[in-house]
Amino acid sequence: MLGKRETPFIREGDNIVFLVGPPRGGTTLMQSFLSREFGFKTIPETHYFNKIIPKLGRKFSDPEKKIYNKGCSIIKEELYKNSGIIVNKKDLEGLSSREVFIHLFGGEDSKFFLEKTPLHSTSIDLIWKYFPEAKVVQIIRDPYSCIASMSAIRPVNFCDTRISYIHSIRQFSLYWEMGCTPDGKTKNAKNFYRVYYEDFIENPEKLKSDLARFFCIPNTNIKRENNNFYNLNFNPWQKLNRHSPKKDRKYAGLNSLKEEEIFLVWFYNKNLIKKMNYPFPAIKIPAWRKTLYLLLDNTKYLIWKLKIESLIRKLSCS
Repeated sequence: MLGKRETPFIREGDNIVFLVGPPRGGTTLMQSFLSREFGFKTIPETHYFNKIIPKLGRKFSDPEKKIYNKGCSIIKEELYKNSGIIVNKKDLEGLSSREVFIHLFGGEDSKFFLEKTPLHSTSIDLIWKYFPEAKVVQIIRDPYSCIASMSAIRPVNFCDTRISYIHSIRQFSLYWEMGCTPDGKTKNAKNFYRVYYEDFIENPEKLKSDLARFFCIPNTNIKRENNNFYNLNFNPWQKLNRHSPKKDRKYAGLNSLKEEEIFLVWFYNKNLIKKMNYPFPAIKIPAWRKTLYLLLDNTKYLIWKLKIESLIRKLSCS
């Protein structure tokens, strides 16, 4: 529980790093990597800029002003619901929403502070509004592996008519697309760094050197910290990565997804997949099914979407 109202040594945001990317795309792994290699002080996912600040904005005309009573209750409830972070409401009163975020780091001094919420990728402009000099690191992983990992956590059965299998793949695809935002140049390019998961696992030492330049940290000043977060997350991955065949490291999701799922992932993300040069595997999908998926994607009315989806299932599972 965060109780003491102490302010950590955070300047104009130039020593805060926001780690973003698609869910199940390697953000936790990157968090442990940065925590261990650079000694960053890190906290759990806060969802502060994609959920809490917008909710404050709907309740108050100017969420950047000092926060009292009702605003503190909203922040306390949302932090606990989204992140399991417990804060003392009295310690938030009279702080601005920017100062509340700084307070979450618990009054520790550090060279850098690290916050990882994958879908903060949709709120990068808002982050820079509050912390103009903050650095943003985005890690991107291929959609097949991300969505295979999401499906493993929330498994769905194509022939189970009680749930919308197609819509769940579409929802997972939407999360991946949101995590890849922005997909072009950013307004503050000097403080934005994009990492590809596939490059990370191939050569983490090169990435470490590139990030040291991005953070303006000389290699001689890098101090490794063998904390529990590192030991729990990064060591097992290193051992697994050393012993797994090279061909299995890239696009691992292709080995886990069915052909139907691979096609749906490509179908819902084809433009972004092409833009990022991710492959489309050669799979055989009947022409009638492709036509029905196209109809499903272009139909505006829910009743017709449900009928088309039901038809696809009926034809596929009979």
